[in-house]
Amino acid sequence: MKVICEFCGEPLSPRAQGVYKQVLCWLEPGKSSGARLITDAAGWAHNVCIQIAMRGGKKMEQEETLF
Repeated sequence: MKVICEFCGEPLSPRAQGVYKQVLCWLEPGKSSGARLITDAAGWAHNVCIQIAMRGGKKMEQEETLF
């Protein structure tokens, strides 16, 4: 099964290492751990795309230009 990365739009294998799956969960306000009732969401992403997004950047596609 192949899925598409939510950030770069490139295909990825959900079984590969370095792949993230988006989930939906409940957290207490002000905490970043202790997730409860975790369920699958629709998103998938490459590790590198997650790292870029965490830094506030966006993965840019290469474009060829003459000038």
